[in-house]
Amino acid sequence: MRLLLTGASGFFGSNLVDLLVGPGVGPDVELHVVQRRVANRPDVVAHSADLLDPDAVQKLISTLKPTHLCHMAWLGPEHQDRYRSPENDSWADASKHLFNVFAANGGQRLIHVGSCIEYGNAHSGVRTESQPLAADTAYGQAKADVASHVGRLSRDLSTAVARPFFSYGPHEQRERLVASLILGLNNGEPMDLTEGLQRRDYIDARDVAAAIWTLLNSEATGAFNVGTGSGVSVREIAEHLGAISGRPELLRFGARPEGADTAAEIVADISQITSATTWEPSITLEQGLRDATEWWLRQQDTDKSAGGAVQ
Repeated sequence: MRLLLTGASGFFGSNLVDLLVGPGVGPDVELHVVQRRVANRPDVVAHSADLLDPDAVQKLISTLKPTHLCHMAWLGPEHQDRYRSPENDSWADASKHLFNVFAANGGQRLIHVGSCIEYGNAHSGVRTESQPLAADTAYGQAKADVASHVGRLSRDLSTAVARPFFSYGPHEQRERLVASLILGLNNGEPMDLTEGLQRRDYIDARDVAAAIWTLLNSEATGAFNVGTGSGVSVREIAEHLGAISGRPELLRFGARPEGADTAAEIVADISQITSATTWEPSITLEQGLRDATEWWLRQQDTDKSAGGAVQ
């Protein structure tokens, strides 16, 4: 397998690289990554290429000729208002071009990482792959557009779409729910929250990475939800982290108004991926939150020793 990962320095990409350079993957994977910040890691060949440049993509793929492609690169969370940005259309066009070039250069297996955002937020309940997509953001609509293109390519190429649900864990952006709570509680900061009653399917990003790796090694075709299959309230997550930190009194529920993400519950039906592959989620919420806390505390120690700012 000559595997090319895009977005290797992102949230899911970093966890997938951690998995692939760890023990147990085997020597038959030649790992190549495209990332904005090319870093030296053992057993990884890093490429700096602008995926929005069709000529750069053509050159990369025709030279490398990967057998497998996992596409995770997209408009990053550092972009303000990325869910409504018109740049999502540019990434959709770039993704479709990348896939076409991959197919034309002998590619064998393609995994596109989409999002549960493709289902939209109009109704509460379980999301199944068979229900119509109803994205209500530019981000979700662009991801859904690319998923449709992947479906058309499946006539000539082995393809699958992974749709991760709400994730947390190592390499998470500091501003996201779990990371911000861990860091704030550890720093002794009062944490202003909504009532936190909305229920979401939260999955450890390491389980997401394992699902993507399983899909890469399978022949399963179609779209696959990647979640735990059950919901947990934001309040429960915060209370878990408050207990882990020993500072539950810092949690101020109801101090912030409810946001636009108002569906009472969004949960994945994962029966399709668990029946089509050997994957199933393996990390409990309690263990995942404890591991995430330990990971972030190590990051803070590293920042301090390097003289960097600790947030």
